[in-house]
Amino acid sequence: MALNLYSYVVNPFTEDAFFDEKLFAKHAKLANRFMDDIIDLEEEKIKAIIAKIESDPETDDIKSVEAKLWENILEKCQQGRRTGIGITAMGDMLAAMGLRYGTPKATDFAEGVHKILAVNVYKGSVELAKDR
Repeated sequence: MALNLYSYVVNPFTEDAFFDEKLFAKHAKLANRFMDDIIDLEEEKIKAIIAKIESDPETDDIKSVEAKLWENILEKCQQGRRTGIGITAMGDMLAAMGLRYGTPKATDFAEGVHKILAVNVYKGSVELAKDR
């Protein structure tokens, strides 16, 4: 999942433009929870595929390769709840805020945005661990 950074710029392309850090932080946590929920849905669908393979009329030696593949995929899903939250529209965000891409000021700002993302996705992971 990628969060669109441009959508967090308030008053874009004006002198009053600013990045809504609080909303971005909130959405980073929510995106992490959303991606974690998708893992549950994936496991459910994989189990349905395995059940379908098991109920197929073919012999076990014919079904075994496909069944083993899906069993391995399910095992990997269950071993770790790996999610990924990324960003998009970095250049658009910087331009909307009047920052020139590649300048020290823009680079420092972009680094700060990435810190907000990392910290809040991590916090979201901690909250998920407590909930689950």
